[in-house]
This record gives sequence, structure tokens and C-alpha cells, in this order.
Amino acid sequence: MVSNGYTTDFHSNTEIARKAEDITAELLEQIYRDVDFKSVHDERECFYKGDIKGTNGKYYEVKDCSCIHRTGNVFTEYSKEWNNGTITDGWIKSCTGEYLCVLDRIDHNLYVLDLNKLKRIYKNYRRVKTNMGDNYTVGYCVPLRECRKQGVLLYETPYFYCEEMDYHYIGKEYCSVI
Repeated sequence: MVSNGYTTDFHSNTEIARKAEDITAELLEQIYRDVDFKSVHDERECFYKGDIKGTNGKYYEVKDCSCIHRTGNVFTEYSKEWNNGTITDGWIKSCTGEYLCVLDRIDHNLYVLDLNKLKRIYKNYRRVKTNMGDNYTVGYCVPLRECRKQGVLLYETPYFYCEEMDYHYIGKEYCSVI
């Protein structure tokens, strides 16, 4: 287990990512009430576009971040340097979608960012290299305050979880099963 809460096991991390996509789609449908969202991670033609597609034709890349609550930064994955010497592009370079959704499941916040605007500014910020077990991830830490100031952050909201209904929601409504 890696200290950030993720494992080096691909299948475990894939399950975490799929759960984040499901939660994000649930929340996006509450933000954009006239748009339906569905996960497209298994659709080959959508591979570089994003994890979720809206009926508005827009694609949303989803990241489940375990440290945004602590750092106040959006981590933009620039590349992965594998132990066998291979270097692959990170999502900030390869994703062609319109939006980035960062899900903070620690403090229960959702951030929706304009991905094209983020791509124009991320290299202005601190570059970091993290050890992920079977690879090193290289990326840039973009402060949320800068995303707000530069119009990159489009939406941020706390969300809540109703265990009885297994439902995530935005707002302060009381959740109970009737």
C-alpha cells in the first residue's frame, strides 16, 4: 500500500477510479439538471476524451484526489516514468475532454475545472515527482486559489452521503429513508 491511500495494484486503483466516476456522475446530474451523465471508461473511442460523457456532448475527466484537502493543489499528471525505462504521457497531455472533475472523498468536495484553461497554466507551477511503486509520476501542483483567480475553477461544492439510500447529494437536505 502506498501512503496516499492508493495501492500499486492496478485493479484496486481501477475500482477506486470507477467508484469516483459513479459518485461524480451522480453529483454532476444535480449541478447540471438538464444533462444526463454516463461513464464511458469502457468505450474505446472515448479513451482519451474523458471518463464521463454528458448528453450535452461534453467529456469530463475524473480524478479521485486523496490529498487536495491537505495541499490545496490540483495535481496535473504530466508523465509516468515506469521502472522498465518507458515514459508515457500523463492525462494532462493526453486527455482531450473539456472538463476536469476532482473528487475529494476526504473532505467531501467536488471541483469542476475548465481543462483547456488548466492546460494553458499548469506549467507555471511547481513540478513534482512522486514514487507510485511501479512507476514515478511527474506532474505539476496548481493551487486551487490560482484556479479560482484565473477562471479555471468553474464549480466547487461540498457534497454529502446518505448511507441509508447509498446516494451522494449536493445541498444540506436531511437524508432519511421514509
